[in-house]
Amino acid sequence: MNTQENLLNNSPVFTSKEYQDEFKEINTKSTVRTKIGRLLKKGRMGTMGGGIYFVIPQGYDVKSYTPDKFLAASKMREDAVIGYHSAFELLGYATQVFNTVYYITSLQKQMKSFRGVTYLSVSVQRPLQGRASFGIEKIARDKVRVAVTNKERTLIDCLDRLEYSGGFEELCHCAEALPYLDLDFVFEYLSVLSKKSLFAKAGYLLEKYKDKFFFDEKWVKRFISERFKSPSIAYLGSRSDDNKLIARWNLMVPKKYLVESER
Repeated sequence: MNTQENLLNNSPVFTSKEYQDEFKEINTKSTVRTKIGRLLKKGRMGTMGGGIYFVIPQGYDVKSYTPDKFLAASKMREDAVIGYHSAFELLGYATQVFNTVYYITSLQKQMKSFRGVTYLSVSVQRPLQGRASFGIEKIARDKVRVAVTNKERTLIDCLDRLEYSGGFEELCHCAEALPYLDLDFVFEYLSVLSKKSLFAKAGYLLEKYKDKFFFDEKWVKRFISERFKSPSIAYLGSRSDDNKLIARWNLMVPKKYLVESER
């Protein structure tokens, strides 16, 4: 099997740079463009634009085939990491499937839509700059290893940006699907982000599932100790929501999210 066939068989989605890297010893950029052009004309692969290509499996044609959205998102930037609700989808913990894929990158890219799927970049948070592997794992997806935030980081990231999580109720459903949480990692990640309001949100959520995640009083005290290093009231939703103060966490929670015992 030649190098080109090997690439096509093992890389369902790839970039022009990856293609060129495979042939860097024998090909110039112009030659690579020519080879890619021939494959496009033959219907062996399609293009998403921006130098991203996908292989057309047997039995499909370029007009009817949609590439795997997670593989495609992973090629949007060299450092792309699947995150937020998309990470829960990829990890198998989401209860809904979205047509938007969120990926984290150090250099934001303009939103892109292709065949009904929107690819939205989210900037890596400042405390994580220079810590590219923190809370990241790689999982196999159609012969390719895809970088994705782990379940602990994903939970906290979604709490931090509910607009990328499908909302608090969907986040709770995802939390219910998790088999367990490494609370030591959760605490470490919150400490790295250094957002005291996020300790409040995380503490509130984890306390809802205290038996499931073994969030006992020892953990509650540790979270509260960090949370009250800032006296500011935190908001789980919007300030304009019909909120109720949960004094234990100094957290305003929309009443629509409260269980009967909290009302």
